[in-house]
Amino acid sequence: MRRFSSAILLTFLSSSFLLAGGLVTNSNLSAAWARTLTRQASREIDAVYYNPAGLRYLENGFHFSLNNQFIFQSPRISSSYVFIEKEDRIFDGTERALLFPSFYAAYKMDRLVLSGGVNFISGGRRTLFEEGMPLFEVPVASLVPDMQVSLFSVDDQVARLTGTFPGYSNVTGYDLTASFECSKRYMGYQAGATYAVNNLLSVALGARYVSVHNVLEASRTGVTIDVTEPEPATKPPGTYIRYIADEVEPLNASLGERLFAMADELDDTYADRELKAVQKGSGITPIIGVNIHLAKKMDIGVKYEHHTRIELENETTVDEMDMFPDGAQSRGDLPGMLSVGVRYHAPATGVLLRPINKLTVNFGYDFYFDKSAWYGFTDAGGEQVNNKTTVDHNTFDLALSLEYMLMHNFGISAGYAYANKGVNDLYQSDLNFALEANTIAGGFCFAPARRLTINAGIVYVISNKNSVRRSYTLTFDEEPYAIPYTDTYEKRSVLFAVGLDVRL
Repeated sequence: MRRFSSAILLTFLSSSFLLAGGLVTNSNLSAAWARTLTRQASREIDAVYYNPAGLRYLENGFHFSLNNQFIFQSPRISSSYVFIEKEDRIFDGTERALLFPSFYAAYKMDRLVLSGGVNFISGGRRTLFEEGMPLFEVPVASLVPDMQVSLFSVDDQVARLTGTFPGYSNVTGYDLTASFECSKRYMGYQAGATYAVNNLLSVALGARYVSVHNVLEASRTGVTIDVTEPEPATKPPGTYIRYIADEVEPLNASLGERLFAMADELDDTYADRELKAVQKGSGITPIIGVNIHLAKKMDIGVKYEHHTRIELENETTVDEMDMFPDGAQSRGDLPGMLSVGVRYHAPATGVLLRPINKLTVNFGYDFYFDKSAWYGFTDAGGEQVNNKTTVDHNTFDLALSLEYMLMHNFGISAGYAYANKGVNDLYQSDLNFALEANTIAGGFCFAPARRLTINAGIVYVISNKNSVRRSYTLTFDEEPYAIPYTDTYEKRSVLFAVGLDVRL
């Protein structure tokens, strides 16, 4: 009999489903981003995060920005494992965040700008799979063929002794209840300074303190099998084997003893399990930025964030799955990242070209150094491994947007982004998968007063499906047999964002 294994859950609290950004890094961190997808060359207050050297363009005085997002994601896992009884073998999850805030502040004094910000640099959402997933379903579904084959030999031996075939092997189905509620919160507290060297160049230097608070609650209960002997019934597998042992032991003591041992193993393997664990940790991210202003038409914003090493420590209250020993440590890094943005606003002359004065074109590029980070993945022996085994090439995003001012205080915008996740099949799992995605966004900005601007946007992410070949090994007559199957991962995501920018 196979022992239930859920060690792969260890990786979830280091990585999770992301709506935008790198494998573990958020980029959806302002309402202005939600209407454009390209803030890498921002000249507004959200440049505190996206382009700190671009803060040079703020007017003197205090500037504040408060944003919130409403995030809805629908991850789906489809499995072809033949023994799963769930309809269509589809497992749907939900990921929600009704409170996903970000706050930025800056004080401009001629050439010098002091700034700070608070945001969810990673995570910030709650993931729930109410009806389980293949990770939990496959081992239990395998009970049916496993017990059918194992008990057929018992039927055969009893038939030889009594002349009657008892039908113990007629195991027809299974049931279980599995649930997951997980959240990951990497809260970033950023501070920095920007200095305008001259009309062409400005530079920025800063750092972010990252505080981590991850929570995982999981349970697997009610593992039963459907049988017909001695009458149609649903029983725990150990209870059923123990009933057979009681019947068989008077006929064959040795066989009965082996069945009692099997029953004890099944009781242990498929007993109700619960997990309640919290992981905490922290790290520091150094940040540098440069903004280059070219001929009053173009700004180029460049930002580099250093690799953030984070040691996570478990605070575990219930660990019946033997996954999160209390006090144990693991890695949950944030990768280094490089962003480059281009903002182009070309003054146009002539009657026919004059409307172009209202148009701004933005291009953005983000590159994440995933391969040099540690996200908490473990090998077959449970030892943590770095990302070189699970990431073939580093993640990058490309984005383009157009902004058009219909009036002096009202503008509309739209953007498109492509995300390439360079992971291999070893990275993909039920609780942690990264998919190539195309993203579209749109929204508006409105300034009802000179010192007040409202940003609002909507983002829709279309992720490509990714199928991973797997196998599950069953042992029949002491011979291992690999049962091949395919898990297919997909998700749809949408977010709504609104933000208020104020200058005092």
